[in-house]
Amino acid sequence: MIITQTREQRSFVGSMNPGTDVVDGLVKICVDNSIFCAHFSGTGYLANPELRSYNIATPGLDAPVRSEGTFHVVSLQGNVSLQERQTVLRIHVVGTLHIDDQEPRLLSGELVGGEVVSLEFSLSTIDDIRLYRAEDDRTGLSPWLHMDLTSGLPNPHDQKRELPLLPTAPGANNASGSKPKTKAASVSASDVEIATGDWLDHPTLGTCRVLATDEEEHMTIELESGRKVELHLGLIRLTPAGKHDKGGNCFSVSIARRR
Repeated sequence: MIITQTREQRSFVGSMNPGTDVVDGLVKICVDNSIFCAHFSGTGYLANPELRSYNIATPGLDAPVRSEGTFHVVSLQGNVSLQERQTVLRIHVVGTLHIDDQEPRLLSGELVGGEVVSLEFSLSTIDDIRLYRAEDDRTGLSPWLHMDLTSGLPNPHDQKRELPLLPTAPGANNASGSKPKTKAASVSASDVEIATGDWLDHPTLGTCRVLATDEEEHMTIELESGRKVELHLGLIRLTPAGKHDKGGNCFSVSIARRR
């Protein structure tokens, strides 16, 4: 579980242009308004919706299915977060599909596309945090597993800044320019005693200072920029790398897939 209290918010209401793809339209709204974390709802009508469902037997999401007809969206609920460097939406809908003179058919699932006929929405941002999705091999889904505790409203230049890449497998490129990892044996972060004041050499976030850890397998770190990020200990492995010149122990970080 990851949870925090939020305070900085903005609110938007509007309607989407007919003919727009609903997902592309919502992503554009987020990019144009520097929205990195939000939740939204809406109602209206879509043409030829494309939905997918979760299959616990696989486990994972089934291939999207396109349904020809007019979809009366009784309820549309979704959220905005980040995965790697991309803005991602999760949209879940319930409604009825109307095809000519046939009886309406109940339809629900995760919406991945559809042409707007008429759609009205409200959107509320959460501006003092950013939530990052990462792959979870146990479920085949990409839940929120990283939390970036930013402060204040988004900087207008954020769209041009390269967001930290959070890979989900060992061997990812060391894009941050951090030091090469030692070949000493690595262990799960949950099995290492990490204290406030220790340091991490993260493959994408760079050098980070440990601010706090808790019993729920989470760690709050501070980046060189001063931004605070919450890491899930189940996603990382640590390799002891000696003492840091500013005091405390230093650990090299690699990203472990959750299974």
